Amino acid sequence: MPGREASSLYGGARELHELLLELRAARSLPSLRKIAEAAGTSPGYVSDILQGKRTPGPDLAERVAAALGAGPDRQRAARRHAERAELDPKPADPAPPKPYHLQELRPAGSPAEESLSALLEAHRAVVDFYGRSEELGRLAAWRDDNSSMVAVTLVVGAGGEGKTRLAHRFCAGSDGWATVEARHTVDLRPIARRASSRRAAASRGLIILVDYAERWPSAHLLLLIDDMLTGTTVPVRVILLARSARIWWDVLRKHLRQRSVSADMLRIPRLGISVEERKAIYALAVAQFAAVLGAEPETRPELPAALVRDENAGQALTLHMAALVAADAAMRGVRGPTDPASFSAYLLDRELDYWRQMHDKPAEPMVTSPATMARAVFLAALTGPHDWFDATAALNRVGLGGASPDQVLDDHFACYPAEDGMSVLNPLYPDRLAEDFIALQIPGSPAATTPDPWTTPAVQRLLPTAEDPRPDYFPKFMAVLTACAQRWPHIAHGLLYPLVTARPGLMMTAGSPALIAISELPDLPTTALQALQDAFPNDWQSDAAEGIAAIAQRYTDRVVPHTDLDTQAYLYVRLASWLREAGLHERALAESEKAVRIRRTITGVPRERNDPALAAALRGMAVSFATFDRHDEALRAVREALDLWKAMPRTDAEGYDHHVALGYDNLSVQLGASGRTEESIQAARSAVEIYSRLAPRRAYFTKCLALALHHLSARLNESGLATEAITPGQQSVSIYRELVGTMPSAVPELATALNSMGNVMADAGNPEAAIDLAVEAVALARELALTNPAGQLPLLGVNLYNLAHHLAEGGRPQKEVSQVAEEALLVCRKLVAADPTAFSKTLVNMLFGLSGIARRSGNVAEATELAQEAEHGPAARYLKRTHTG
Repeated sequence: MPGREASSLYGGARELHELLLELRAARSLPSLRKIAEAAGTSPGYVSDILQGKRTPGPDLAERVAAALGAGPDRQRAARRHAERAELDPKPADPAPPKPYHLQELRPAGSPAEESLSALLEAHRAVVDFYGRSEELGRLAAWRDDNSSMVAVTLVVGAGGEGKTRLAHRFCAGSDGWATVEARHTVDLRPIARRASSRRAAASRGLIILVDYAERWPSAHLLLLIDDMLTGTTVPVRVILLARSARIWWDVLRKHLRQRSVSADMLRIPRLGISVEERKAIYALAVAQFAAVLGAEPETRPELPAALVRDENAGQALTLHMAALVAADAAMRGVRGPTDPASFSAYLLDRELDYWRQMHDKPAEPMVTSPATMARAVFLAALTGPHDWFDATAALNRVGLGGASPDQVLDDHFACYPAEDGMSVLNPLYPDRLAEDFIALQIPGSPAATTPDPWTTPAVQRLLPTAEDPRPDYFPKFMAVLTACAQRWPHIAHGLLYPLVTARPGLMMTAGSPALIAISELPDLPTTALQALQDAFPNDWQSDAAEGIAAIAQRYTDRVVPHTDLDTQAYLYVRLASWLREAGLHERALAESEKAVRIRRTITGVPRERNDPALAAALRGMAVSFATFDRHDEALRAVREALDLWKAMPRTDAEGYDHHVALGYDNLSVQLGASGRTEESIQAARSAVEIYSRLAPRRAYFTKCLALALHHLSARLNESGLATEAITPGQQSVSIYRELVGTMPSAVPELATALNSMGNVMADAGNPEAAIDLAVEAVALARELALTNPAGQLPLLGVNLYNLAHHLAEGGRPQKEVSQVAEEALLVCRKLVAADPTAFSKTLVNMLFGLSGIARRSGNVAEATELAQEAEHGPAARYLKRTHTG
């Protein structure tokens, strides 16, 4: 359950939250359970309070403050804040939480002595930074380039190459710049050190680090960047850290170009390329790990022979793991492994020793057994971190809750505390060690370790179910499992690939980042790709379009060299459709052109007039041409597609007529875009004529007829033929009214048709009829927006704006007009906050339009205010900054 942003709190609730976080940061971190016991409540409730999800009453607020070590004065302050929160007015429609939060960079520092693995965490900086002068120089030049107010760079490298250390070193050397990291909402670690906007405003600029950027949905990365475009007055530099740069980066870079945001990429090479470099890094790390462990350092530590021979052994994390193993083994007086494959096993054995020590210590021993702790660590590595409630649910899901899930969480927290103490089931770090732990615990590993058979059914229990179809942790679960599969064959072939093949529909719910990661697995079987391909949505609509496009690309690349030309053309058409859905129109056009070339090669000139596959490819190519405003080419393509359909034999008369009618509708759109109004209307009439014959046969064709009538009415009205547009518009509305009873999917179309018909009646000189139609359109759109705000708020905003216009033109009271106008602006401002690129221009146009309405009504002050916001407000500034206006 994602935490609510602290910025959504206000008044007394915000002051109380800030006070409790300040108290939390000022003392050593007892577990949530101990705080809850002292305050007389549950750990989950305390977790929600500290994350800003709930505001306690005065009595509980005072007790929680006392449990956090507050003196009498601050306890009373907590009570006052809670009392004020009860009296503060509650917002009728609070802003939705952001999918990220910004926090101060974690400071370097030594971890607890018992936690050996924590010495490897990048932010601890136990080993001095080595090399990378060229990369630091390139980042500094990028930072200081003033050509763009907001700039993004992607730092790419395999896991363990040192991306995070490089980024932290760069930030430490960026004097005068505020530096923060962005955390995705699925990652609850930690939220106490929120970034200060005041400190950023007083700095030369703001640097934002985003780790594991490839695991963020592109929409969430764009929202972060859009917030920087609209909400800062200083330069902003966003550093994305990722293991790969494939389709997700192509999509993101396209959107950044649309926003005039520079997008660069820096691939970091292996650190220890030469043997001498590897020796130097290893010697430095051994000495510094030994110093932290209190061991006697070797005078001349010898780089293991396996790391001398292997050219791929120069990875920073591999060298540091080898050095930590050597330093720890020397301290214990044992011989450590020298084979890179055994470093993880040694360090994980030392984790087990740590759990035993915690369990056997004389004072306050850990109640949870080491065996159960290993299972909790496994669960945390796959799904954590969590808040208390979700962690309890996860434990129960895999059968670890038992009589006291709180005890397991408490003991796990003692071993792996969050920095601020607000999340539990925090994963083992670094990530590669956690991935190796998962792989070694699941049966089938070639390593000489003892797996836990419990883990196999536990993985199955963590999969979505009918009762919980989209658990919040599932995208991370799939990301971690896929990362394990990249290096551990028994995870790939024994677990992941069978899961993908047997339940491909489940993969569609994991989101684009997971699908993209799966598509990049080098030995992904064709059977798994085929299963995923077969699970694609038939309506071409999905919030995982980027991931589906990645799978389609991989499948097409795999199959095309070994199949016939007919199948090749089909695959290119299918791939082009998903690339278009993902927003990659250049690549979509290229794939459509391949399909067209192949179909022409197959059919040849004499038979070319009888090729439905060529017609489908041309139709897709036309859509891509139109995206780039290449309307002449789009028009030629839709004409040819229509001609092909018309020339085909009528063996399937129904299908023939449908495709011809659809061709006329597409032709009407392209003719209208090319300014050929009369031809556009004639094409629309042809579509209506054919669908009128088909409509009695199937409800689907009836819906197509309603849409064709709507299009015809709109085109007639756009041509100044409002009176003639009334009849097809009314027919469209009438058909939609009949359909909505049995076809709920027709409700949005009815709302759109009513809105369009209102415009027709207004242009025909009947303002009262326009108002009645617009009122009904708004009512429908309002209901739709309640159940699907993301998809239907734009429709509600447009319908409200048109209603305000009709009310004003109909001479209704100014108060009535203003109320509707204010709601239209509220809706549009929400849309801009979520997607400035799509809706900023809409808001500016709406502001100018409403300013004109106010001026014509004699309200000069309101008209001036609206016009000023249109010219100088946040949406206008965004358009100017991104040159998209």
